[in-house]
Amino acid sequence: MSERNRFQYMKFNKVGRTTQLDEGMIMFPRKEEGSPRHSIYKNECPDQLHGFTACMEANNNQLAKCSAQNLALEQCGNKVFKVINAMDAPYDYAKGLPKN
Repeated sequence: MSERNRFQYMKFNKVGRTTQLDEGMIMFPRKEEGSPRHSIYKNECPDQLHGFTACMEANNNQLAKCSAQNLALEQCGNKVFKVINAMDAPYDYAKGLPKN
């Protein structure tokens, strides 16, 4: 009987079907105004963020032409996100990380 139930379960969970969890995902914009990531960039990497946004505006929002500025922003952000993810307390978007 248990073997039969296992095969019944497998029949309804075929490869390629998504689960309810996947269908219910909420996608946040990454670098758009008001996104959590943008708020962190604004607090912790303001120079790199300003350089990236200025380049995007000058180049009609073509990311390929701003790859150097995007790389600088991502490198700064990667360090900051590691610190934030390791914190015990939640990140304060208004104040940013405490300055040492």
